[in-house]
Amino acid sequence: MWPSSAYLALIQDEFSRLQESMRARAFIPRSNRHTWRSYGYLLGMLLIRAMERADRVEEAMRLRGYSGRFPQTPLPPPPFLTGLLPAG
Repeated sequence: MWPSSAYLALIQDEFSRLQESMRARAFIPRSNRHTWRSYGYLLGMLLIRAMERADRVEEAMRLRGYSGRFPQTPLPPPPFLTGLLPAG
């Protein structure tokens, strides 16, 4: 299942916050090992935070009664077909 646009926006905001914190620590991207390692840490932290957020969302859904499936209830026939369908 693809993440919804709301979660993509949250992940993008988290990425922006992490980049801003790198800039606050005087990080200047270059083409060296330190830069690539820092970007690896950034992506790792982004993945960890996204997984933690997903766990919190799953826990909230389960506390609200979600069991992994949406409830299926039979729908009544549309009003314009009421006289055309056999009773039963």
